[in-house]
Amino acid sequence: LATTRSRGSRGPLPAQEVRDLRGPEVPDEVREIVARLDEIHGYGIPELLDWAEEYRGRPTLMAARVNELLGTASDWLYERIRHNVEAGSRSVRPELEAYRALHQCRRDFSRHNTNSQMTVERGLFALRGAIHS
Repeated sequence: LATTRSRGSRGPLPAQEVRDLRGPEVPDEVREIVARLDEIHGYGIPELLDWAEEYRGRPTLMAARVNELLGTASDWLYERIRHNVEAGSRSVRPELEAYRALHQCRRDFSRHNTNSQMTVERGLFALRGAIHS
């Protein structure tokens, strides 16, 4: 127990219930995002940049879309982390770091009116990095 505790890491996970990403009542926009996230392991840098370019524009015009993507990605990653922990995965540290990065992206975007495309790039690269670790 002491060895496990000393090698483990703590990471913030929301206590609230995560929304259903795969049920029949999921909006089409969320369903499309989840389908792309499910395939992110096969995306290279050009595909991630193309995806992020879809969010190019003034932050005020893109705010709802960027928040939907980052929120869905956070829920998708939470689902993945929970599954890996329940399956006895040895480490979910990369996923926890990506989860933290997604929340930082959302916070920066809402507080500082940051570039929407660059915010999405940062989030997508964090996700892909966690999946490929």
